Amino acid sequence: MPLFGRKAKSDGSIWDYKTDRQVYSFGFSHDELSIAAIAGGDPGMAYLFSHSDGLLYTHDAPDAFYDISVAPDGSYLAIGGYDGNVYSLSRSGGARWKYQTGKPVRRVCIYSPDSRIVAGTDGAGVFAFEQSGKLLWHFEAGGGCTQICASQDGSVIAILVGAKTYVLSALGELLWDYQPTNGKASHISLSQDGSLLAVGWSLESPVGRPRPGRACLFDRSGKPLWQYEFDEPVFGICLASGGSVVTVSTFDQNNTGKLHVFDPAGKREWVKSGKNGYLVRTVSVAADGSLIAMSADKLFVFNRAGDAVWERNIAGGVTDARISQSGKLLVAGSGERVFLFDMDKVKV
Repeated sequence: MPLFGRKAKSDGSIWDYKTDRQVYSFGFSHDELSIAAIAGGDPGMAYLFSHSDGLLYTHDAPDAFYDISVAPDGSYLAIGGYDGNVYSLSRSGGARWKYQTGKPVRRVCIYSPDSRIVAGTDGAGVFAFEQSGKLLWHFEAGGGCTQICASQDGSVIAILVGAKTYVLSALGELLWDYQPTNGKASHISLSQDGSLLAVGWSLESPVGRPRPGRACLFDRSGKPLWQYEFDEPVFGICLASGGSVVTVSTFDQNNTGKLHVFDPAGKREWVKSGKNGYLVRTVSVAADGSLIAMSADKLFVFNRAGDAVWERNIAGGVTDARISQSGKLLVAGSGERVFLFDMDKVKV
């Protein structure tokens, strides 16, 4: 049974909830009182949780959901659907509006001011909406959108479409773009103020040969600040929203994942590996870079110095994990459960 309403236990656990299906995407409201999640399967299933009380409601749809985002004040949700709809739900679970884009909606992001929504599709471009559902603009981009990041004030929106990164203004105008000369950009992460964008990719190599990876940090204008070369493919990248830490995950020929942590100047400070044969599936960083969560064979939390301050075995493996911007909460999903942990109990 869920542990709703109870104080955190000695391992930091606040509550857990059985979903009976794989949970793979989370979102926190800015005040960290609301947590949204989606789970795989047909029908698609969305959940809204309260930090203190656990599950508030579930919502299903005829087709699968791909992504979810919660408004900064927790008042509503945005969901991207396989059926091509962007859905908006109230905090009580009621349908506010939906918009048909014509293609599956892979990514959604709610950002300030005015809790606008930007949604990326699998071939129909990127759409931005007022929270009322009014279409603000539509950016045409060939290929499927796999990532969206927005600055808190909405002045910078970064999208990854196919192999190319586009950086847009609040009005949907192209500011600059980037595509590696030998490889395909596969991961992006934007700082909260929009001043820094981290991009990761792997180079194209002949079949059977290692595919070296690259990570690059750009300033607001698109100027590269530094680039780091890896002997292994890049699997993910995460920039602390405050800009103080850049993390890059790679994997070797045995599919053993590594987490590399850099300072803002591009100096690699430390590296951690998971158990042999386990990828680093997810990485999440507190806004100030003080805590870094990593899922591999276990769910780990490291402090800024690289010391493991907490770890937990999650039955069925971790499908997604997200640390809150304050670093006080960690939410994790597995094959059939959602867990919420209090990081204040383990912070060092």
